[in-house]
Amino acid sequence: MSTVSVEDVHNGRGVVGTPEGVLDDHRDFFASLPALYSTSGIDLFANELRFLDGRGHLHIEETAQYIAKYDEANSVVAAAVAKKFGAESNEAKAAIVAERLAPYFNEIFLKLTEHVLGAPIGVEPHSWAYHAPKDVEDLQKEIESIILSGEFMEYFAKSPETKNMLAIVATRLVYSHKPEEMREIVKELEQLAIASYQIGLPVLLFGCSEYYTSVKDGGDKNNLTLEPSMRLGFPVTESERARYQEMTNASWDAQVALHNSIPGIQTYKRPKEVIVRLIMGAGSEFILSGSERFEGDAFIASDNLYKHVAAIARACELAHLQVTDDDIRLAVTYLYILHELGHVFFEISDQTFEELDTDLSMAVVALRRGAQFGFSQELLIAALVGEYADQASVAATKHTVADGYRKSGVRLVNALVRAGLVTWSDDRIHIHSDGARVDELVKVFVPQHRDVHLQNPADLLPLMNEVLDHDSQTLVGRITRQT
Repeated sequence: MSTVSVEDVHNGRGVVGTPEGVLDDHRDFFASLPALYSTSGIDLFANELRFLDGRGHLHIEETAQYIAKYDEANSVVAAAVAKKFGAESNEAKAAIVAERLAPYFNEIFLKLTEHVLGAPIGVEPHSWAYHAPKDVEDLQKEIESIILSGEFMEYFAKSPETKNMLAIVATRLVYSHKPEEMREIVKELEQLAIASYQIGLPVLLFGCSEYYTSVKDGGDKNNLTLEPSMRLGFPVTESERARYQEMTNASWDAQVALHNSIPGIQTYKRPKEVIVRLIMGAGSEFILSGSERFEGDAFIASDNLYKHVAAIARACELAHLQVTDDDIRLAVTYLYILHELGHVFFEISDQTFEELDTDLSMAVVALRRGAQFGFSQELLIAALVGEYADQASVAATKHTVADGYRKSGVRLVNALVRAGLVTWSDDRIHIHSDGARVDELVKVFVPQHRDVHLQNPADLLPLMNEVLDHDSQTLVGRITRQT
């Protein structure tokens, strides 16, 4: 029998979630999720850039049509959860709550986003209740119905955090419009989600996003807490949670050591990790994020859904690597833990290079330290080249964050190719993972990471304007099946 750590105890409770063996038996369910959603026309690995126009604005009509498909998809998934886990399980109850709330989050998101993107620059956004009063009123009624229903009494007894989150959303979050006030509310919601995670319960995460509306001010964080979002994640097993905690501890120590070499770097607190299997999303999470840093000292990461998984698997296939889906899943989860930890140290308001900053630190630490978790250099290099080939393949937009991903993809693919770690010949990828080549690449990345932090324009200009080399273009085309 496993022991309960201090982190697993909240308000006198130990781990009260689904037993370890039961979760192990349900791995096939998580693997089947993309197929379940696809029956309703939803692609869980879709790229949100397909919904942006040349200004970086949402195609509202197309987005609304796509989001409408979620009503059917969520019903299919909730029914599948009840069948697999049992109708009275924590997972089934959480899925029903998410299914019932999702349509309201979607409508509020669409109306609020349309209003903000259509308003003149300089006009400040208001609360959800201001922009979508009828939808907010309906959301409040639905939350009240859920809280008062006997159907969820036992679930809320195990997870009072979820009940408290619903009350905060209905009575405070919907009315708030001052950024700092909203940040504090979101932090409260995050802490309740963390508590659910630590005792092995499904994690309902309510929050706000800046992604789709920040384009109006070039990525400025004034609208950080504007767009409504909801995610449902199921817990990993206790043993997996312990493994991810160990990964996070070691990754944090390595990130701190790397950043301590940068003049003027601040001292930061290690964020808590919330590693889940994502099940549903709504609002600005209509395209589920594989990982994201919280407003507070924590981050969420999924170990079952990543947008670039097809490209990573393709890179492994083209490199003739003998790896399983689980090998890829664990390696990518490790990289995303590193990635989110890297975001902690980014102190610059200009988001143009935020993704490159954390991607450089992620690559350095992974190539130096990944072996301690059993990952081969070949697998990590294939995962890096697959991830960044996919990012480098997208067209430029005027969306600061989206273009930041593309710039990072170009930089990392070019560097991997130029250092000779990845080559293309005989219709396949060749990975050269000898220590000397890896060391040379790290020697390139470390000063570039420092340059991004120090924001010297002369150092950043080449990164701003970099394009794919010829050999990199060939590689990207083969991995993303564009050539």
